[in-house]
Amino acid sequence: MRADVARAERHRAVRIAAEGWRRAGAIDDATVLAIASAYPDDRVRLGRGFRVLAGFAALVGGGAMSALAASLLASGGAETLFALGLTLVFAAATEIQTGRLRLAQAGAEYATAILAATCAALAWFSLFTSVSVVEGAVGLAAACALAAWRWGYALFAALAAAFVLVSTSQGAMGRSVWAVSGVVAFPLMLPMARSARWSPAHRRCLDAAALVFLVGAYLAINVYGLDHRWIEGFGNGGTAAPGAWARGAAIAGTILAPPLVLVAAAHFRDRGLLAAGALFTAASLLTLRHYHPVGPWWFLLALGGVACLAIAVAVGRWLAAGPGRERFGITADPLFGDHRRVEMAQAAATIVAMSPGPRVTPEGSFEGGGGRSGGGGATGGA
Repeated sequence: MRADVARAERHRAVRIAAEGWRRAGAIDDATVLAIASAYPDDRVRLGRGFRVLAGFAALVGGGAMSALAASLLASGGAETLFALGLTLVFAAATEIQTGRLRLAQAGAEYATAILAATCAALAWFSLFTSVSVVEGAVGLAAACALAAWRWGYALFAALAAAFVLVSTSQGAMGRSVWAVSGVVAFPLMLPMARSARWSPAHRRCLDAAALVFLVGAYLAINVYGLDHRWIEGFGNGGTAAPGAWARGAAIAGTILAPPLVLVAAAHFRDRGLLAAGALFTAASLLTLRHYHPVGPWWFLLALGGVACLAIAVAVGRWLAAGPGRERFGITADPLFGDHRRVEMAQAAATIVAMSPGPRVTPEGSFEGGGGRSGGGGATGGA
């Protein structure tokens, strides 16, 4: 990654942290202004809506122009050179936007980076008469990894890790490679993703790749995936029934993987790990329901949700009851959290609780009284 882009990412991370400290009441507005002046952000950024619009327009426009140029110029076996030329054009456009124009989170530079990686993969594909799954995945993984390293986009890192797993799925040891890659690569990448030597963008890339490898490892050890041979050629090969020892190990992995990931999430204070642990828990419960029907699907999901809520409440009370409202350095209180969301939730709950109920119209039957007529007037009786 360019040095100026990495510096801008670090400055932005400090400014975001300062805003969180201000919302939590740890610092005042003057301190936030002092931090903003000490860590300026010289990047041009757009809001989410304009960012999506600009990225979509650049992606569609660049893709259409490339397709038109390819139909006119790429002929006579020059497809590889033409794709490489487009790769250089889009890579140069990304460099200009992130360098001279100082764009960041503007949408267009992200779109040109995607086009550059796509054209690089197409150039790789054009080298083969018939591209196999392994060859295609290797090319895509290399293109995405290079884009993630140069421009720091987490999506490319996640795709690179996914294509690495796909490239190893065709062999006889594909499932073992998936499991080992998650067990080995994840603890190596996680400390790197928290090292100050890496820019925040590169740390996000390492986190994304680690999570993909972790998901791949869970798919490899899930007993349902083993029985249905998901990884072995994506159903195209390796249809032999697994051995007893392999199935026993898969059952143990399906049971033990969710709590181990949740423990790691608590240890590293990582939200991505927490989300992965919750996802693995749900997947393991569904796997259990598939092999041992204990009731309807909705009942099992509701029971799992209630169990998770009860565990969360119990753990929160246990942490709050400890000395200083913490145990082993873990606290249930939010640290520099945004109290506005909590206050909004409390206000909404109060409004709902204190709102008057709908007025009930008193029900009664209509009773009409007869009138009397006589003389010059009429009288009515109730």
